[in-house]
Amino acid sequence: MRIFRNKLLIILYVCLLAFCSVWVFFKIQERDIVNQLNNHNLSQNAYEVVMKGTTSLEDINNKISNSSKIDDVQIHYQDKKNSNLTYFFGKGDYSTTPMVSGSFFADNDFNSEVTVALVGKNIAKKLYKPKDQDYLKINSGYLPVLGVMGEKHSSSSLDDQIFISGAISTLKNLTSNDYRIVIDSYKPLDAKIIKKALGAKEVKTIFTNSLGIPKGVWLTSLVRKMIALLFIFIAFLAEAILWGVSYKRRYVIKRATVNRATFQEWQVFTILALVGMSAGTILGLIYFTLYSYTGTIIFNSLMLIAGSIVCYLTIYDRIKKQVKE
Repeated sequence: MRIFRNKLLIILYVCLLAFCSVWVFFKIQERDIVNQLNNHNLSQNAYEVVMKGTTSLEDINNKISNSSKIDDVQIHYQDKKNSNLTYFFGKGDYSTTPMVSGSFFADNDFNSEVTVALVGKNIAKKLYKPKDQDYLKINSGYLPVLGVMGEKHSSSSLDDQIFISGAISTLKNLTSNDYRIVIDSYKPLDAKIIKKALGAKEVKTIFTNSLGIPKGVWLTSLVRKMIALLFIFIAFLAEAILWGVSYKRRYVIKRATVNRATFQEWQVFTILALVGMSAGTILGLIYFTLYSYTGTIIFNSLMLIAGSIVCYLTIYDRIKKQVKE
């Protein structure tokens, strides 16, 4: 009964460590995602465009659509009088915001006479909901809402943003002087190509470091998470050493070689650790939404391998001492 209890405790202990490791990687990714959402979901490839003169937003959209050298982009027309309001236009494949509910804009929304909107999850609390469709009241009119933007488990400035895909007739009456124009893409864009295609006065980069975040702040946050991972790693190695040191089955040595006795005890620990590691990792991935599993899987695999090696060496040393005794 005691042996069963000890084995169960090891599984639960390793399961907890693996779960915590997934949580740390989730926090690392969450930090990067929130930083991006705080900047309208723009990447470090984003440029601010300053036009030479007054031009309509519809004219800018047409120039982007007709350019063969500019593809897979999104354009944000950020209202200078209302920092929470952005007219959005997309071409090709581009990064969309995380959605709490509903869906992001489709291509047809950019060539329509119907103005539709996306709202942050804080704005969603104020929507008009007569039946199956939600509406956003702006000025004296109501806009149908396609979806709610934001991360379910974290907060960012995106929660208070409104993205609008304006009708063609509406965009014809909106001018570039009233908006901060930002163009973004998955892959780095050539500022010269943008400037030529739009006939712009200036095209300048927006972010010079990690999305405008002070380097010291970002580094401090990362170091803390690295320390947490190191603590988890050491805690697992400590358990592996404890298992090896607690080896007391002397009777095994009389019937087997040192190597065989070591392998038998090491095998038990490794199987228990593998079960706990797998369970903790799976539970963590189910509970936390990760955009990349690579870091978590590599870390937990290395931790399991290192712990297994340390356990084997500890048991081997323990048994050899028993033989000499």
